[in-house]
Order: sequence, then structure tokens, then C-alpha cells
Amino acid sequence: MHDIAGIPYTTAAFDEHGACLEAPSIAAQTRQLIVVSHGWNNNRAEAEALYRTLFTHFAALHPGGGAGFAIVGVIWPSKTFDFAAAGPVEAGAVAAASIGDDDKAAGREAIAAAFAQFEAVFGDGAKRAQLAPLRALLPTIDQPATQARFVVLLRALVQASEGSGDVDGADYFFGAPDPREVFAKAQQGSSEVGAFAPGTAVQAAGIGGAISSAFSGVANAVGALLNITTYYEMKLRAGTVGEHGLAPLLDQLAAAANIERIHLVGHSFGARLVTTAAMRSTTPKLHSLSLLQAAFSHNAFSPAGFFRKVVSRQRLNGPIIVTHTHNDLAVGKAYAIASRISGDATSGLGDADDVFGGLGRNGAQHMAASEVSHVARELLDAGQAYALAPRLLHNLESSAYISGHGDVGGRQVAWALSQVFDTA
Repeated sequence: MHDIAGIPYTTAAFDEHGACLEAPSIAAQTRQLIVVSHGWNNNRAEAEALYRTLFTHFAALHPGGGAGFAIVGVIWPSKTFDFAAAGPVEAGAVAAASIGDDDKAAGREAIAAAFAQFEAVFGDGAKRAQLAPLRALLPTIDQPATQARFVVLLRALVQASEGSGDVDGADYFFGAPDPREVFAKAQQGSSEVGAFAPGTAVQAAGIGGAISSAFSGVANAVGALLNITTYYEMKLRAGTVGEHGLAPLLDQLAAAANIERIHLVGHSFGARLVTTAAMRSTTPKLHSLSLLQAAFSHNAFSPAGFFRKVVSRQRLNGPIIVTHTHNDLAVGKAYAIASRISGDATSGLGDADDVFGGLGRNGAQHMAASEVSHVARELLDAGQAYALAPRLLHNLESSAYISGHGDVGGRQVAWALSQVFDTA
């Protein structure tokens, strides 16, 4: 693919450590560069299908048809883990089975199938060798000592996620002194968490499909812990690629004399990737940041948030937009479920008053009044006028046009991007 609806298109591919595997080639006449990243649960074909859909709409809606623009599609090794699709065991059986139940065989089969999917997340990477000791524990996973060891090894697999700046239960998962407590809490059920048992609609919702939520029984505890570990691994990869891969690439691309503006667009965990790049890069040519159903904390831009420097250092010359909707069950509730391993029992799971809430569900929270637009507050239909302001964050409530986590390729999103890119 060399263009999208007449707009030059190239790719920047990275490995899980941020090493550039495929460098983009930017046409000399490019004045405005769009850098877009897919999220979790995308392979290359799926990512590029999203880019083509979104920017075909953009070319049709932008007054200049995208003249002077070029698109860099980021490709990074994001993978998902869907417990409901982990093997031949029916979803209902997986949800109900546990090693302590009469149907021990179903429980063991569910665990084996879940672990096979978990292994696929790590592909042929360096961490693959660390999975053999975990697999060796499965035959005796019903024993407390084995359960404790299982948690210790999972922690070691993604230990670098600790302290990575998000409010998502990582401090507890990595820091709880007794790993047996972590496993025990993964078995504890609640009515809220149980609503996201495998086989529900949430499983098809991208990130939501990657967090098992029937926290009852040993089989479900294993599934929950594997899914949560996958969440931390994908979170780690997105941040690593953003910091060590995309950020230096942005600085390099910005050196091209004709480029006047760089626009960053990210979906789901891709939003974490491009936001990390915005924070870590040094180029003054970053103009806008568009976060489409972002899968990170709704407090991330607040004074205590991990991405605060993006706001405080005014890394963008133009606007930041955040699409958010309660239709996004993936970010809204499944994101919060990852945090429930800590045992938090606050009400309003995933809502704006939940410390574990997600950006794609609630928009940016706890911001100073002077940092957030009080005019442009919803995603508009194509052709309607926005009142976007530079260096302000715009929370765009998007329920009218975004039906779920992955529904970000529509005309209304493309229209918003066209307005963001043209903001003075």
C-alpha cells in the first residue's frame, strides 16, 4: 500500500523493544505528517484496514483532500488473549469450571487451553524461555505452594511494568508481599466482575476480550492472572515502542525541512504509544494529539498523572482530543477489572469517580479548568463546526457515533481529525 485515497502512505514497524524494523519513506513535498498507531488486538492487516478506512474518510472530508499530508502507519507487536476462545472447552464451561469442582477434567482442559493462548502472546521473543517453568506448574496448580510460585513467575515475566505510571493495580500485582494472597484474590468473585464472564459481548471488544473476569475457582484464577499479565505486557510494549522507537523517529522525521506539523493519532493501547512518544520526543513540530478510545487511566494528564508533562510542558502546539463513551465496555469496565486484583471494592466500576477508570470511557479527569475546553465537548457529525483551541484538551463525548471500543474508523472521527489538523 503506497497511498490511501491519494495521500502518500508509508509504515514504521517496530519490535517489542522499540527497534525499528521498517523505516518510513516521506515524500519531500510533505508539509503535514500524520503518525497513527493501532492498539491491542491488531495484526498488521487489521491495523492497515483501520488506517485505510479512517483516512479514506479523511481525504473525502478534508477541504484540500489531504494535499500536503502524508501518513505513517505504526506497526507494533500487539497481541490479544481471549479466554473465551482459548480452546475447545465451551465458554460457559470455562466460566464455571474449577479444579475444586466435580468436573476437574474440564477445569484442567480450560487451564491448558488458556496457557496455550498465553504462550502465543510472547511469540518467539526472549521471554518465551520463561514460560516453560510456568507450564510445569500447571499439573499441581490446585496446591497453594504452586499457586504462589505461579504468581512469582508471572511477576518476573513483566516486572518492568511496575512503576510505569498508570493507576491499574500494578502496584498491588507486583508489590503484594504474599503471592498466595494475589492468587486468592483472583479467585474471589463479585457481582460486577462476574458480569464479564467469558462468552459475553465484552469478549469481542478488543481489550475487554483480554481480561477474564469470572474470578472464582482455580481455573478462573489462572485465566484471570494470565489475562492480567497479558494486559501488563501489552501496556509495557506500547510504552517501550513509544519511548525507544517512535519518539526518536519523530525527532528524525521532523528534521525534514518541509515538514511543518506532525499529528499523532492513537487507538486503544496505540494511544499510550503515541502519548509516550509525545512526552519523550524533543521536536517542536508536534501539533496535535488525537486519542481514540484510549486504554489508559483517565487521570493520566492530571497533576499526579504519568503523562502530565505532555500538558505541563505544552508538547503540542495545537489541540489534544480525547474520544470517550460509556459504549466502550472494554475500556470502561474491563480496564478497571484488571485493577480489581488489588481487592478494591469501590462502587461505580469504571466510572468517572473510580480511581481505576479509563480515558476512553470517561475522558480526562481532574484537570485544571484552564487546561480543558468547555466549548468543544462532543464528537460532531461530519460537516458541523468545532470550536477547537490550541494547547487545550478537548474531551469529546462520542456515544452518538462510537458504538464500542473498536468503532473509531467512521466519518465523524475522520471529520474531527480534519478539524484538529487544521487548527491554528
